[in-house]
Amino acid sequence: MVKIFALKRCILIPALAFVLLVSGCSDADNGKISPNQDGAKAPPSAESDNGSRQGDSAVQVIDQQKALISRVMELARQGKVVNSQFAAEETVIDDVEKEWGRPEKTDYVPEAKGNFASYTGRGVVIGYNKGSQVFDIRSYDSELKKITLSGVRGVLGSPAHTSSYNNQDILGYTAGDKFKIRFVFPRSTTDTTDPALDHVSVFYPRGTVNSMSEDPGLEW
Repeated sequence: MVKIFALKRCILIPALAFVLLVSGCSDADNGKISPNQDGAKAPPSAESDNGSRQGDSAVQVIDQQKALISRVMELARQGKVVNSQFAAEETVIDDVEKEWGRPEKTDYVPEAKGNFASYTGRGVVIGYNKGSQVFDIRSYDSELKKITLSGVRGVLGSPAHTSSYNNQDILGYTAGDKFKIRFVFPRSTTDTTDPALDHVSVFYPRGTVNSMSEDPGLEW
């Protein structure tokens, strides 16, 4: 009996080992991967994916603002604004009226040294002197609302001129040899520390000079 039991034991142990070996190979062949297998990676979480998309969107907005500010400055060097074909210095008010018709209203502004014709439907105000020369073009185009105070400083650096007027903060930069540009923002508050642009003004200072009355005109 002892010999028979020992013989059975000798047969069962190798058989059991063989079964386990075959089972392991079968799992591997079927592509089953152990949860603890080295190299297994968890899928990215929804939170990390959303964070990545938000980061990309923020970068895109910043890039768009930089491009818009650069475009505004390039036009300013030509005496122009984004939604007007007219250039300061070279244009007289009659040229504007031939193309756009009569303005909705015209106001004389003594401290600004001229008349200002408002084309409200176009989002443009045209300033001209006694000789009808256009010296100031202001754009209120909705696209400009994408520009922020910090964005202007970030792209153009420290302004050559700053001032405050009628609850507005103004940043002034030179635009070539003849023109200047003023970025006009609502005044910053505790609730709005980085306001969006209200309008830009492309300005030709020499157009405000009146030699006959010895008026040196405006620098800004």
